[in-house]
Parts: sequence; structure tokens; C-alpha cells
Amino acid sequence: MKFQCVLCKSTYQAESLELGTSKNCPTCSKKIVVPRKIYDPGRVIGQDFSIEKVVGVGGMGTVFLARQISLDRPIALKVLLRRYSADNKFRQEFLREAQSVASMIHGNLVQVFAFGVDESDLYLAMEYVEGDTLGHRLEKNGKLDVSEALGIIQQVTEGLHYAWEKDSLIHRDIKPDNIMITADGWVKLTDMGLARQQRDLQDVQEVSGTPAYMNPEQFLKDPMDCRADIYSLGVVLYHSVTGVLPFDSENVSELARQHIQDPVVFNNRRVDLPLDVRKLITKMMEKSPEKRFLDHEALIKEIVRVRKSLSKDPSMVPGIHTISFNRKDIGDLQLGGKKKETNSLDSLPRKKIRSLSANDDYHDAEAFIMSEGQNSTSNIFWTNLIAITAVTAALMVSIFSSPSKKVYEVEAENLLDRIQQGSLQIARTRLELEKALQGLPEEGNAREMSLKAKLLSVLNEVGQQEQKALQAKLDKSSEKLNHIVREKAILINEVRQEKRALRTKEDLYTHVLSDINKSKEILTQETITEEQVDEVPQLLFNDAIMLEKLWTETKTKILMSSFKEVYYWKPRLALSLISAQKSNLFGVYLSEVEDLEKLIGKAQEYQLKFAQGLSLLEGQDLLLPGGDLEDISISVYNTDEGSVELEDSFGKTYKIPQLPMIQQKYLYQTIYPIKDDDKLYAAYALCALQFSEAIENDADPDMLAVVFNHYVFNRYNVINNYLKNNLQSRARESGMKLLQVTELFPSELNNIQQKLDTILGDGWKYDSTATKDGLQ
Repeated sequence: MKFQCVLCKSTYQAESLELGTSKNCPTCSKKIVVPRKIYDPGRVIGQDFSIEKVVGVGGMGTVFLARQISLDRPIALKVLLRRYSADNKFRQEFLREAQSVASMIHGNLVQVFAFGVDESDLYLAMEYVEGDTLGHRLEKNGKLDVSEALGIIQQVTEGLHYAWEKDSLIHRDIKPDNIMITADGWVKLTDMGLARQQRDLQDVQEVSGTPAYMNPEQFLKDPMDCRADIYSLGVVLYHSVTGVLPFDSENVSELARQHIQDPVVFNNRRVDLPLDVRKLITKMMEKSPEKRFLDHEALIKEIVRVRKSLSKDPSMVPGIHTISFNRKDIGDLQLGGKKKETNSLDSLPRKKIRSLSANDDYHDAEAFIMSEGQNSTSNIFWTNLIAITAVTAALMVSIFSSPSKKVYEVEAENLLDRIQQGSLQIARTRLELEKALQGLPEEGNAREMSLKAKLLSVLNEVGQQEQKALQAKLDKSSEKLNHIVREKAILINEVRQEKRALRTKEDLYTHVLSDINKSKEILTQETITEEQVDEVPQLLFNDAIMLEKLWTETKTKILMSSFKEVYYWKPRLALSLISAQKSNLFGVYLSEVEDLEKLIGKAQEYQLKFAQGLSLLEGQDLLLPGGDLEDISISVYNTDEGSVELEDSFGKTYKIPQLPMIQQKYLYQTIYPIKDDDKLYAAYALCALQFSEAIENDADPDMLAVVFNHYVFNRYNVINNYLKNNLQSRARESGMKLLQVTELFPSELNNIQQKLDTILGDGWKYDSTATKDGLQ
């Protein structure tokens, strides 16, 4: 792989084993440090693109801000995940579609500069657009003004129309995060990574895209055309004007069902949404493609019509730009070649222009003169004199009646055109209008006064828009303030409930202490009955049972929560959870939690040592035992503390918790062959509730018993919850798992089996052999 020298800016070669080490630059001979990771700043992709920083991470890869070395300009560099580059079919499709996309040059599409394969990395070098995404605007503002949203959708549709007309390209991943908006209001559609030509989408075998914005055809794997993108664009428009998604669910299957079956409803999500906009969105999001707009051109025409109907000055609404003369009709003509039948100049609408030298009247007159034999010099003189006089008169009228435009008039007219196209923000529009008005004279000809009146009218409309925007901002601030007040009230209520619960425990402790003192007084009395003697231990026993139950629930909650964080390799968070509870405990209760804290500390020590050892194996290929299956070939490629990642030969990535304990232990023993850390591993296995591994590696017997008891208590709660929700099969399955674990603790097996019989009733039967076979 190649990197760029930070001193002389030349490129140099480095191997995987040299990452993070120092070496001499081959060009300037000065000592430099090779970046620690393969995608750190300075990495050169495709011989010409030097990575500077990460700007975004998506489902298919990472987007970097990079600099093109040859042209010294910033570019957006997308590097796909290696599991895609390892797929030969995907690689061929990607390179073919990238070539198609790279040939497209349109103001509303991010231009692709280059693409290719660098070692095992597929990359795409694109135009770097400075601005904001529509997704970020929605996240920040909630929703957009209807006029602004329609303007953005119109520009995106123009880009899609161009891609469809040129190469029958379908984007397939239209969403707010893929729509960039520049500072001057220009909209560009990005991320053509999933774009495919229509002919490639007639027999789709996979579902690709962002589920919240996908069309029914994508979910059903049906053939697609340009109307598929129109549906997704309708979802984006709905989200933009209402601030919420039309269909939303954490379950992808449920989300697919909603997109395929449920109608589009608005309810009270935005009461001021015009009826024409609701109809527009509803037609864009029809379930059947035949009921949607015929194509992008039909959609653009309807958007323009709706925008004009909602605008106070329809002349300010831009028309259709994508199907202009230059883009559609001249773009396909080839110099010196045959004209295409559909794009020939003969098919273009144009006025019939007649040549002056071939004027019919002139030839008719000439024929008449020749036929009469009259070709006198006098006739020619008078004819020419009359023509010269007419031309002179026309020039005089033109000069005195219509003076030529001055520079400030041309600039003002150009400004009005830019405003009409929607390419300026409101604040910038006001400044430009005021500047143009200052350039116009106070008194001038009729044309200048008319132009001044237009500028003042537009300035007045801009002022109204600014006032609306300010009012909307005030409304949003008020809504945000109300939200903060509600959150604060909820927080205060939670604190009060916690204090109330703590007070209940304190009252219980005080009550027990009072009972003890009372018992002492009774015992010190000279006359004490046998009934009073029996009453004291029963009183103490009842309160002790209540305290023990409360403490068991509390400690189980602490233990299971903290162990969950250890399992996900977040021991620091587990220790912070315990630390937060210690301030409320004392005596034997505090001692038990401190023992738990020591156990997690040993697990943390094991994990830290594991991560440090893995850094020595970064970039190397390893072979993990697969048990009954084939062994797995993996490589370590990310060893940040708390984020150790591995990658197999198929490009699939794993985190350490995703590996079985036997494979984790194998990796650890590969790094540290001498078994001097069995106690640390036993502590980690116990925190991960892997009791067989903990017992095999001589875990502390006392802590083993404590953890097992709380595991059993937690299992009882899970089983009871299943029964409350009428999930008997789940409850029995959970009971079978508990019994399987209990086989490691023979002394507890009878007690736990009897209690499970009591909880699960007559329908519960335990078969040891069937349990093992069913759960392994």
C-alpha cells in the first residue's frame, strides 16, 4: 500500500508489518512515521488520492475527504467494505455502473472523477460538495417550508431525469442523507453506489437500499423502472414537509408490509399542508407503479404547477431545466456522423428562416425584368436608394426609441433570473437586491423604472419570507423550551421516586432496629411470658426475610447489568455501574458488591491484555478451529481498545464477543502460549456466565456460588415473565436451559428441579438426553 510523505508530499510504499513504525522517506531521506492504520490520513488510494479525514460512514463503505495529488483539489473518496470487493460479481457490476455514472455531467448530480481497484479496495472518487445534507437539515429543523421542500425535490428529479434519459439508470437509494444542498441553494444527488441500469433489474435476487425509503418493487424484488425512484422521492418529500416518516418500524418485515399494503395518511402531522401537495405525494407513493407519474418529466411538470399555484409571484418559480435544448437534443449529435433519427435537427421545432439572397420576391422581380428586356441602370439605382433609406430609418428608430441596456440593467436582470431559479438563499437575496437597487438611477427611462419596480416587488416578498422564517424559528424555540421543561419535570419526578424508594428502605431498617430494641426491653423485664419470648424471633425472622429478598433483587440487577457490559467488552462501564451503587450500601452488602467489583476488575485485566496482544497480530492471517465445521481463516484489522475487530476470508467482520468462548481462548493462547493467566480467564468466563469454562479453569468457588445463585434467581424471573405473557413454550425452554447449566452443580439439581416443577406445573417434563440434544 502507498502513503504520502508529510514532509515532501511524495508517495512511498509500505507493507502491513511497517504500519505504526518509522522509516526513511525514499525521496527526501528524512525520518517519517508510517500511519498506524491502513485508512489513516496520508494513505494514497488509486495512485492519486491522499486521504485527509473521514466525513461519513454508510452501510456499504466509508467516505473520506481526500486530495487529488495531480490536480491539487479536494474530492470525496468512497472506499467500499472489503466484503463487497471480495465478491467478483459485485465488483464487475460496480465497475460497469461506475463507468456509466462517470460519463454523466449534470448540475444536480455529484460528478464521478475516477473509480477502480487499489489492492483489495474498491473506490470511487467524486466531486466534493461543501454544504449540508437534507437529512441533517431535517434532524436540525424538524421539517422544511413547503416551497423549499418542493424546490429541492424538483432539482433532484431533474438529476434523476438526466440519468434515466442518458443510461436508463435507477438510483435505488434515494434518502435525505444522499441529497446535498450547497450554500447558494444548489441541490446535488450523491451516492450512486447502488445505481443500476434498468436491464440489470429485471431479475433481482437481493434487496438493497434503505428500508425506510424503499419502494414496494425493491421489497418484492420486482422489475423496476424510473417510477421506483419516484416512489422513494415521494417518501423524502413526505418526510421533508411533515418532519416524520410515512411508515416507521424497527422491524424490517413490518416496514416492508407497510410500504406494500398501507395507504399514505397525513392525519394531523401538518394541518397547514396544502391539498395539492398532499395529492402530489399520494400519487408519487402509489403502491402500483402504473398509478404513479409516467416518468420524471411528468413529475417535474406537476411540481412546477403546484409551486406556481402556491407562489404569490408564479414568475419566480423556475421551469423545467433538464429537458432543455442543449442537454437533450444536441448532446447526442456527433460531428461528421449520421444524425440519430430521434435527435436529428429536423425533428426540433424551429421557425422557417428564409435566406435574403434567395428571396422569392427578388427572383420574381428579376425574372420579370429579364423577360421584358429592361435592365436599365436607373431602375437599379432607385431600387438601391430605397433600400438604403429604409435601413437608415430603421437604425434611427432603433437608436432613439430603444437605447442599449447599461451594465447595471444587465446585472439586475441576471439577478432576477438567479432568484427565479431558486439558486440564492434568502439572506443573500436581500443583499443582492439592495445592491442592485443602489446601482439603478433614481429617475430613468421607462425600462429602468419598470426594472426597479420588479426589484422592489421581489425585495418585499423576500422581507415577508424572512418574517415567516423568523416566526417559525421563534415557534421552534418555544417548542424546544417546552420540551426541555417537560424533560426536566420527568427527571424531577424520577429523582423523587428514587428518594421515595430509598426512604422506604431506610424506614424498613429503622423498623427492624426498633423491633430489636423492643425485644431487648422485653428480655430485660423481670416478668416475661412464654408467648412473648416466642414473638421476638418470629418478628426478627419476618423482617430479615424481607430484607434478604430486597437485597437479592438489587444485587441480581447490579450483577446482570454489569456482566452484560463485560460480555460486550465494556468493563469500564460495568465498573462505573457498580461504583454508582456503592454509595448507597454499607456493611455486608457493601462487602458483597466489592467482591463483585474485584471479579470484574480481573475480567477487565484479561480483556486489556487480550487487546494488547491482538495488536501484534494485526494484518496477519489466523486459522480458528470450527468444531464440527471447517476451520475459519481470519485476520485482525482493527485493534483499538474496546473495539477489536476481525475479518474472515469472505469479508465478514466480527467483534470478539461474537466468537464462541473456545475460539476466544484459542486466540488468547496463540498470543500467550504459557498458561499463567487461567485465573484471569476464569474470571472473564464467569462474568460471561460461561460456567463450564469457569469451573474448568478453577474459578473462585465462593464467587462461582454467588454468581450461580443470582443467575438462577434471574432465570426464575424470566420464566415467570414468560408465563404472565402466556408464552409457556418459551418458559419451558428457559427452564430446560437452567437445568442444563445446573448439571454443573449437582448439589443444587434436585432443589431447582422441584421448584421448576412447582412453577411450570403438570405440563413440565424434563428429559436429560432430549434437553442436551435440543439445546446444543
